[in-house]
Amino acid sequence: MKYPSLVPFVLYLVALSTGFITICCTVFLYISHRKKVYLFFTLLSFSMLTKLMHVMVKLYFESFPPGNEQLLIILKTIKVFGLSVFLFILPVFINHIMHVKLNLLKKAVFLSISLSALSLYILKAMFKYHLVYDYFIINTFFVLLIAYCICTVVFNLKNVSDKKLKIIILTFLILAVVFFPLEILDIILGETSIQLPVSSIIINTLSIIFCFFYLASPMVKEKDRLKDQAADQSGDYFQTKYNITRREKEIIKLIKTGYSNSEISDKMLISVSTVEKHIYNIYQKLNVKNRIQLINLIQSDL
Repeated sequence: MKYPSLVPFVLYLVALSTGFITICCTVFLYISHRKKVYLFFTLLSFSMLTKLMHVMVKLYFESFPPGNEQLLIILKTIKVFGLSVFLFILPVFINHIMHVKLNLLKKAVFLSISLSALSLYILKAMFKYHLVYDYFIINTFFVLLIAYCICTVVFNLKNVSDKKLKIIILTFLILAVVFFPLEILDIILGETSIQLPVSSIIINTLSIIFCFFYLASPMVKEKDRLKDQAADQSGDYFQTKYNITRREKEIIKLIKTGYSNSEISDKMLISVSTVEKHIYNIYQKLNVKNRIQLINLIQSDL
């Protein structure tokens, strides 16, 4: 039996506890509000928790109790599933909170990376297939996606108008920048350092604070309600103020939702050239040059 050293073991226990609390908080918020951001956050918290559970058991209980190979296999399977979920959900979540439109190509790339990592694990586990560089391939996926997410936040932070939300995003960005090199070092050395439970505790604790003191606050709930009401009324408001036609009103609504010209064409059963003509007329009436200016105008006038 391997007896765990006390300090790292306690850190892992605290990390697991805060991870479970975070999942409970985000599940509660998702059930209450039915918003994608809470679902994404729940899945991210779950994926991080699965890695913690697997690493903790492997480090401290691999030989206890005797004959626990099945438990390790189950935990590794859950960890693999959690990792594949993480590789897909993380960039989707980051794009969602930064209000960046995810096109089909990006979604396909993220899904391909997730499925590729899962396939490598399946090949190695089920068919005893061994790749010399499988560990580094999967972790390269991880590093590239983390770098992509950091860049996405940095380049789009100016688009976040809510000051409190911007502070929260900046806090997590700083943590990512601090722990990212340490994670790369662990990957290079092939080890699991103390930074894993420490970073998990910090992120989970901030997530709990974020959930209860910001997302679940009465002010945010009221703001969400007003936004929903404003979204319902915006079409009529702009139709009157800017002399927008009924068809142009429908296109503005689809643009706000994030549809591309081709998607608008398919949804409204008109040609792409007709969509482009309508959008040109909308730009002329509202005196804007692109979709970002259009959306900003709508939000500022509301």
